[in-house]
Amino acid sequence: MIRIIEKPHLIFFVAIPIIILLGIFSGENLLDINLHDTYYIISFVEISYLISLLFLFIGLCYWVIFKFNKTLLISLSKIHILFTIGGTILWWFSAFNFFLDPKSFDVNFTMSVISSILEVIILIGQFCFLINILIGILGKRK
Repeated sequence: MIRIIEKPHLIFFVAIPIIILLGIFSGENLLDINLHDTYYIISFVEISYLISLLFLFIGLCYWVIFKFNKTLLISLSKIHILFTIGGTILWWFSAFNFFLDPKSFDVNFTMSVISSILEVIILIGQFCFLINILIGILGKRK
């Protein structure tokens, strides 16, 4: 496990095709977002492409730090990986389950609460990522 955490770019590079396949196999499901009396309709394939681009960017940042032999904090890397990938997967399945059985949730309250909590978890992971990358850039070589 520690060897994988020392190379977190591998985790994100492996997650990219998995997320794209989840988007392709999710079917014709759409996400409707109401913002200022306008509905934005986004398909799950487009969401999977955006998440894959985010994972590609994160993986490339970790890879550059690894190639320059800089040191990252393992605890921040673990928190970032867990919150980013775990939060993304939980958000994905909560949204996908809602579209499978929309009557099982109260649309206005439950989905907004679940989405908000998971988005905060993902954002906390990104702050850990930024702090870890700054420590890696400014820190010593291995």
